[in-house]
Amino acid sequence: MTAELSETDPRPQISLWTIFTSYFVVGLTAFGMAILQKLKGLVKRNKWISEQERNEILTLAVGIFIVESYFKIHNLAGFSWWGNNRGLLFGSGTGKGG
Repeated sequence: MTAELSETDPRPQISLWTIFTSYFVVGLTAFGMAILQKLKGLVKRNKWISEQERNEILTLAVGIFIVESYFKIHNLAGFSWWGNNRGLLFGSGTGKGG
């Protein structure tokens, strides 16, 4: 992504009120995974970000999700990064090895 926007950038200036009302309507009308589709359509229709920027944001979000899931799975299995092996699935929870 570029740090500066050019003067010929076709994206309009967006007020906070527009963003608030748009997301408020999405929150009232969409549930579950439908929220993602509504938000995608909203951003695409209003041209708030380019397709390339959207893909970069999505890549970052997926990467964060994968790392977070990795740590959660290992913590549930009893592996600890700090030497305390008391996980919810395989650890005894007492720390005495039983």
